[in-house]
Amino acid sequence: MSSDRVDIYTFPRSKNLPFKNKPGVNKPMSNPNFFPLTFDWMFKILFVKEPKLLISILNSVLFPEKEHRVREITILNPELPGTSPDEKRSYLDIRAKDESGKIFHVEVQVANQSSFVKRSLFYLSGLIRDQLQPGDGYSDLKPVYQINIVDFNLIPMENYHSKFKFREESNPEITLTDEVEIHFLELGKFLTENVNDLRSDLESWLYVIKHTSELKEEEMSILVDKTPDLSKAFTILEQYSNDPKKRKEIEDRLKTDRDYVYDLAARFEAGERQGIEKGIEKGIEKGIEKGIEKGIEKGIEKGIEKGIEKGIEKGIEKGKLESARKMFVEGLSPDVVFRITGLSEKDLKDHGII
Repeated sequence: MSSDRVDIYTFPRSKNLPFKNKPGVNKPMSNPNFFPLTFDWMFKILFVKEPKLLISILNSVLFPEKEHRVREITILNPELPGTSPDEKRSYLDIRAKDESGKIFHVEVQVANQSSFVKRSLFYLSGLIRDQLQPGDGYSDLKPVYQINIVDFNLIPMENYHSKFKFREESNPEITLTDEVEIHFLELGKFLTENVNDLRSDLESWLYVIKHTSELKEEEMSILVDKTPDLSKAFTILEQYSNDPKKRKEIEDRLKTDRDYVYDLAARFEAGERQGIEKGIEKGIEKGIEKGIEKGIEKGIEKGIEKGIEKGIEKGIEKGKLESARKMFVEGLSPDVVFRITGLSEKDLKDHGII
């Protein structure tokens, strides 16, 4: 395989927190303000720092039954190189393989991207292609499992967990191969709000990922009872919440992400102002031209008035459309774009933006 193993111990090894009320079982005693696990950098810290947690979430999604479960995991280089120096490279959140060679890719995504499914397929193709070196046979290819945890609605179904495989269209019971699976976990569709109602390790993990920053001590205790692996997760989250140096590092990264969004909004406002100015200029120009053609004072007045009005409208619309186009390129969700620009889905479709 062309990918090298990453040193998973670049972070200090975690120690379990002291626990109370139940001898021999680890439960957190404090309730720190944890960083959200939907923040991809914190997500990567947790699962790269403690590979046993990666095993836990992989098994909860892919192998909930006891047989065929992952027992050992190796964290791999997250970079997928292109087939040539000029080809686009990809950087995954987490790439790993188990003791049998199966490949796993886990991605967390908050911003709604209209091309997210295509991006996932691009990553998937790279995960398959990158397994073989010159001289290797196709029989050497190992199964690939991709898990996408998204904080927006993506698949047109009610279930929060969707699983895709290659099936024959008219006979869906016929599977082309069992060696490629794509999973989507949509946090917005996971509606369980009471930890006592969680029915599986997967539901426990999704609850923690969705509500990381809101967890209460009593909830954490119940979660650890249901899914003991979460004890280590809470330990690491507390480390990064209580250590001033680590906390500042993550807060700086979070601030960078927020500044990026604010910058997009500022650029939109600047574009709108520019559209108004150009609209007024064009409106006056067109209004005067139209008035001269009619040769009467009333025509000049009406032409200027209508020209300014239409010019402003078109200038504002053009500025909004250009800003919307840039926002989609930067990965903002349609709902956010609609809200900021005031444009409708039909407006964007009519101009070929979506």
